[in-house]
Amino acid sequence: MSTLQSALFTTAAPAVFQRLENCANGVPNEVASHLALGEHGEHVRLVQQALATIAEDEPGLGIGFVTVNGFYDAAFAAGVAKYKQAREIRNYAGAIDNVVGKKTIASLDLDLQREPRPRPLPIPPDPAPIPPAPL
Repeated sequence: MSTLQSALFTTAAPAVFQRLENCANGVPNEVASHLALGEHGEHVRLVQQALATIAEDEPGLGIGFVTVNGFYDAAFAAGVAKYKQAREIRNYAGAIDNVVGKKTIASLDLDLQREPRPRPLPIPPDPAPIPPAPL
C-alpha cells in the first residue's frame, strides 16, 4: 500500500507517483527526496495543484493564488512557506522553510482527502424597482 492516498497524487503517471512517494517516504534519503526551489517537472506541477486546491478551499490559510506551471520558483516557495506556517509544519531545526518534504507532502495529501468546505451561494442582486403605474 502506498503512503499517499489522495486521488490527485495516486492517479499520476507511475514515474511521477513514485517521485512523490519517495518524497513522502524519504527515499533514497530525506534530503535527496525533498522538492525545493529550482526543481521542475510533473511532480512539482501536481504539488502546485494540490496547494492551489487547498488555497482555494481554505482562503483563511493566507496562501493566496498558486500558479500551476511545474516550476518550483520563488512564488511557489513562498506559498509553500505560508502553507507550512498555517499548518505548523517545521523542519528538523524547528523552523518554517519553503521545502516540500515528508511532513509537508503528507499534510497536502491529507488535506486533499478532506471534503471541500461548501462555498456560500452568491447573493442575487436586488431586483430592479417596479416603476409606479401611470395615473
